[in-house]
Amino acid sequence: MDGAKSRPGPFIPKRSRAARRLLKKHAQIIAEEKNRHGTAPLIFFEDEGRFGRISNLAESWSPKGKWPLVPRQVVRESLHAFAAVAPIEGQLYWQVHERCNTASMSLFHLGLLEAYPDRWIVRFLDGAGWHRSKRLPVPERLRLEFLPAAPRKPIQRNTVGMK
Repeated sequence: MDGAKSRPGPFIPKRSRAARRLLKKHAQIIAEEKNRHGTAPLIFFEDEGRFGRISNLAESWSPKGKWPLVPRQVVRESLHAFAAVAPIEGQLYWQVHERCNTASMSLFHLGLLEAYPDRWIVRFLDGAGWHRSKRLPVPERLRLEFLPAAPRKPIQRNTVGMK
């Protein structure tokens, strides 16, 4: 093939040792729950997000040398969306709350269990404070597992072409 350009295949990074250990641990957790209850549990990955607004300053005119006085009130309004995804089954469960705290997480637990009344559920969560709270009740059919924190890398500066 004269003149044909060959394309490299997609870059697929190798899994790190920590990632391989984590996958092995998750497989063991699922096997434990299956042996304990006789059926495979629903596997959910859960996270929250805040949606809101903060009022901004408005532009105004003032004579040169004078600072404009503009009465204002900063308003913060937000809602928190809680969502859990079961990728294997293609299921999504979500709720919207005014606050993101232990009480809201408890309501989310109860709603998730009501949506799937006959199933055992394993949820993988990040390490947010309301996920690990000692005041958070964990119902019997629910098992919480925590994902490790993402590794932090120092900021890499792009110095190409800079002097």
